[in-house]
Amino acid sequence: MKKNKARMGLGEDDLNPVETTKKHPTEDDSDQQKPLIERTEDHEINVAEYSDLLFWANEFNISIEELKMVILMNGNSVRKIKKYLSL
Repeated sequence: MKKNKARMGLGEDDLNPVETTKKHPTEDDSDQQKPLIERTEDHEINVAEYSDLLFWANEFNISIEELKMVILMNGNSVRKIKKYLSL
């Protein structure tokens, strides 16, 4: 049985996580990950985050400056902004 395990690569050495990682490195995809954006009406737009402003301005089909003005008048709740814009 030990002889077969050695030939098939099923020996105890394969259970060592360090060796396994060296043999089969994982690819780092952290640069491909995008932040999770909650797209519900309960979401609040973070005016300090340009990406948040850009996303919601595109969703509402308005400019970022217009979105900032709407937020100043109605708050940063997506529900309130949709109601104001009658969407």
